[in-house]
Amino acid sequence: MKKRQFAMLCLAVTLCLSACGKTDSEQQSASVPFGTYVYTYEDGSTSQITVDAHTFRIQNGDYSSCASFAIASRIFAASAEVKKEGLQLSDAEKNRIIDEANHFDFAAYDGLEVPYDLEELYGTDVNLNAKNENGEPIWGLGLTYYGDDRTIGFGDGYYVLQE
Repeated sequence: MKKRQFAMLCLAVTLCLSACGKTDSEQQSASVPFGTYVYTYEDGSTSQITVDAHTFRIQNGDYSSCASFAIASRIFAASAEVKKEGLQLSDAEKNRIIDEANHFDFAAYDGLEVPYDLEELYGTDVNLNAKNENGEPIWGLGLTYYGDDRTIGFGDGYYVLQE
């Protein structure tokens, strides 16, 4: 399971890198089929993600990987920002980001409609970047739609579109 979490963490960093330099129109040209995506756990229980034009809703989700994704994404973004000024991100700032992500209650969003922005990736793959009520990113809570197999990646699982 640790190898899969590491792979998903690497994916999160790659996804952040892919967003660099894209215009708003490029980011909004992507699409995701609306509907309900389902993941079935080993014990037979399920988790669902419902996607519409402006929001997604996760029900019974596994949020255990969200903090790791948030940490990787935020540290990468913050490092890129300070690097523009020829600086490096301080250990204190990295620790603040880690502490904040580890104490954020991602599960509080379970069952709630979460607004998102689309971000086109490679081919038919698309990120659904979660936003809070102020329009700010909710680092670590985003989804990735994989167009080739019509699934959504979240946490440690792949949710299949129900047709």
